[in-house]
Amino acid sequence: MSQTSAEEISAWLRLIESPGVTAEGARVLLAALGPPMQIFGARASLLSEIVGAEMARGLLSPASAALTARIAATQAWAKADGHTFVTLGDHSYPQQLLQIPDPPLVLYVEGEPAALAEPLLGVLLSRQSTQEGLRDAMRFARALSSRGLGLALDHACASLLPELVEGLAGRIVWVSRTCPKLRRPNETLIEPELLSTVAFTQHPGAQQLRGPSRGPHRLLAGLSRALLVVQAARRSEVFDTARFAAELGRDVFAIPGSIHSPLSKASHQLIKDGAKLVESADDISNELSGFTVAKRD
Repeated sequence: MSQTSAEEISAWLRLIESPGVTAEGARVLLAALGPPMQIFGARASLLSEIVGAEMARGLLSPASAALTARIAATQAWAKADGHTFVTLGDHSYPQQLLQIPDPPLVLYVEGEPAALAEPLLGVLLSRQSTQEGLRDAMRFARALSSRGLGLALDHACASLLPELVEGLAGRIVWVSRTCPKLRRPNETLIEPELLSTVAFTQHPGAQQLRGPSRGPHRLLAGLSRALLVVQAARRSEVFDTARFAAELGRDVFAIPGSIHSPLSKASHQLIKDGAKLVESADDISNELSGFTVAKRD
């Protein structure tokens, strides 16, 4: 159960979803005035001075019926065991996320929030990966997990989950934009508690958007101590995420492939740019020695 009160949840969601309020504006207000409940207690003139009249009007406007419903649904979600509403100002907010330019103001966490602060290896591969790529990802994941390294995965790794959640020893963090419905090949649901932690950035009940989204990938890069690129095209979310991670100072590892395969292009370019070529899990564990975490119970 989340320790954040219903009133605090309401104030945070109003700050994030009030009409005209940008994420940058919200961060400016938080820096200037403190938590959202203090922001909403401020004078209109002060709000206008800090973020402008238009944004101040949005903050002071009554919550819409849709927003009121989302607030109620989130408050109900936060009461359930194992659910945590984590805000930018919480001590449990992962500090490494503060290194990205636009850290999410809130995280919805199911499972162990502490897992988000542990050293994690992000695994990246294309949703169009070949069977060979999937086998490589599984081989590396199993070997590194057995040594206690936690793994951070996102929607592109869904095909790995059935074996990962039941066969790995290390912690598994699933990163998503919305609360995922994870299924095995036989269409039975994978229970979230089989994962160490599920972290998402949109309110419970939000629909998963179609098409590419940089949100989960940037979140995964921010949470991870290092990234492993298994297979991806040169022009892809995976490649952009790995470049973004390198800019953050994260270690980037890449598995090489055939020069004729489009799904090897991201790894090859990243290696040219300074990523570490890896052929076995030893190549990664030697680089990340000392960054292992406790195994799952």
